[in-house]
This record gives sequence, structure tokens and C-alpha cells, in this order.
Amino acid sequence: MGNEVSSQKHPPPPLAPLPERTGVVAALCHPYEITLRLKEQVGWSGDSFNITDINGNPSFQVKGRAMSFKQKKVLQDMNGIPILNFRHEFSLFRKYSVYTGDKPTQLVATIKPVVFLGVTADISFTDISGQQRKFLLNGNFLSSRADIIDERTRMVVGRISRQKWSANDLLWGQQTYYLTVAPNVDLALMICICVALDEAKHEK
Repeated sequence: MGNEVSSQKHPPPPLAPLPERTGVVAALCHPYEITLRLKEQVGWSGDSFNITDINGNPSFQVKGRAMSFKQKKVLQDMNGIPILNFRHEFSLFRKYSVYTGDKPTQLVATIKPVVFLGVTADISFTDISGQQRKFLLNGNFLSSRADIIDERTRMVVGRISRQKWSANDLLWGQQTYYLTVAPNVDLALMICICVALDEAKHEK
């Protein structure tokens, strides 16, 4: 990530592996740390994200649906196959519901951002094993870096950092994030968390 990520002078230490696969998509729990670059794209079809690995190789896409009543977004692999979709639910408190595939049928996670002098969040989900789990956002998403913590083990499962704004970013309101995911943690769930927090930031 080097010097182009926020104002960090030195890269943080590697994230420790969780003792078991944790998330909602077992196939995307890898036994090694992965850093992804999420580049926001603003267009008529709604905010989308192009997602690459740290070497610039395309990995995933998040497609926005501008005409969707609940601001639906779909996480796809590079073949266009839906992995997860999530949408903003209109309720007393801000909430994003995450479902498998492209349809709102099987609910697997709920992301609840808290927007007050910054952005934090609680993330509840049904784990691969069928157990209820919770992640917490430690830090302020609007600052240069925030950690995602597993409530059960108190381990850092992910780290989100923001690239410095360029003139083009300021003009078009586009943001670039770097998402580092710990070994044995689901990439798909972590991507949805990052994008949902970006949505909450825009709605702040």
C-alpha cells in the first residue's frame, strides 16, 4: 500500500489468522492475508466499485442499481456471477441487509452504521457454521484508517484505509479504499461492509 494510502509512514503489521473460517461465503475464506483496492465509480446506474488485488488484477465488481427503491448493490465475480447483494432498509435506524446471490431471499448479514461525528458500525451475521457472530468497527471510517474487530475473539479481521484525495476524486466525489482481510475471513462479507460504510458516509 506504500505511501499512497492516507498518511501512514509505515505499513501496519500483518493480520493474524482466525482459528476457523469466518464469514458467510466459505469459498472466499482464504488461508492468507489479502489486500484489495476498491475504486468508486460514479455514473447514471448508481455508485459502483471496481475491485482489484494489490497488483491491479481485477477481482470483483460491485454494481449499483440507481433505479432500485432500496439502493440495491450486487457483489459479482469477474464473470458477472452474483455473490452477495445488499440494500439500504428504510427504518428508524440506518441498516443494510445482505443477502446471498442477486435476490432478497436468504438474509445472511446486517450492517448497522452509526453516524455521529464520524462513522462506526455493528455487523451481525450468520456464520458458515450456522452460528450468530458479530463484527465491530473500531475507529472512525472517515479517518485515515479503521479496524474491523471480531467480537468473539477480539481479533482484527480487517483493516480499511483511504487513499488521499486527488483533484479528480474531489471533482467527481470518487473515493479509493484499501481493504486488508485477515486469513480465514470472508472477502465477500468484508467488501460489503466497506461499501455499505461508504454509502453511510455519503448519506451523512
